[in-house]
Amino acid sequence: MHHEMMTVTPELAIRWLEEKNNRNRSISPKKVDAYASDMADGRWVATHQNAIAFYKDVNLADGQHRLAAIAKAGMPTELMVWWGLDDKSAYGIDAHRMRATHDQVRIAGGNDWINKDVIACARMMMPETRGRAGVVSPQRIVEFCVPHKEALLFASQNLPKNTGPASLRAAVAISFYHVARRCLVDWCDVMATGVGAVPLSKTVLTLRERMLREPHLRSGGGTHREYVLKTAMRSIEAYCDGQVLTKIYEPKERIYALPE
Repeated sequence: MHHEMMTVTPELAIRWLEEKNNRNRSISPKKVDAYASDMADGRWVATHQNAIAFYKDVNLADGQHRLAAIAKAGMPTELMVWWGLDDKSAYGIDAHRMRATHDQVRIAGGNDWINKDVIACARMMMPETRGRAGVVSPQRIVEFCVPHKEALLFASQNLPKNTGPASLRAAVAISFYHVARRCLVDWCDVMATGVGAVPLSKTVLTLRERMLREPHLRSGGGTHREYVLKTAMRSIEAYCDGQVLTKIYEPKERIYALPE
């Protein structure tokens, strides 16, 4: 085997994909989008693993997602290119344990407060995921979390994990920018403990009791996560306005938005 550092242009990436990518797994468009976003926005990090590799017969062995991202982003990128891999190398490529996102952030250093619970909350808030299974890089997670640190930590500290899903904390973190802090603390306390001043606490308990009654709202998919987030925002809005709600309907849109 031999290797060299190369500037891989979008044109070269396309040619390699068209001519040499003949025996590989299916490409994940979500992964390509995540890589391309990082490349275009200057978040791409060169490592010993971010390489392109070819077998002895010059078929592509590794790097099709990186090549597709270079083509999509239109960004020439410096990469290590390996030539002459034995066919048996396929047994070892991408066959090892991946690091979890929170581990990647912690190991990179400087943002130890961004744990897996903060990341789950942030994914509900980020415009490119909003709780869906979209792929975003650890660099993008950090880029989003840092300016919203106060809101994310407020939600984590005032609404313990066992109170409900990440979508509930995301509703609190976004509302942090729009309602009185004392009111939001009180709302979280009623949601966490099930105890509050009557009759206003009913506005919170209505949602809490439904979540306890319907477990899928605590652990369901994207539709349920978005439902919890939007109804929590409606409950927060009503509570802070002094409205007593005995029924909470899902708003068509999120009531509150992150500041620009």
